[in-house]
Amino acid sequence: GGGSNAMGLFYPFMHDTSVAFYGVEAGGRGLDTFEHAASLLKGRTGVLHG
Repeated sequence: GGGSNAMGLFYPFMHDTSVAFYGVEAGGRGLDTFEHAASLLKGRTGVLHG
C-alpha cells in the first residue's frame, strides 16, 4: 500500500511512547538510478506517484 495505508496502520500507536516508528523506502535498482521508489529521499516537487 501507499502512504495513506501506512498512516492508517501507525495511527493507533501515535501517542504510545513505547512504540518506535521506522520509515522505509524501496531502493529498487539503487538510489543512483531512475528505478527506485524513494520519493521522500529522491523525489522532486511536482512529481506524484501512486
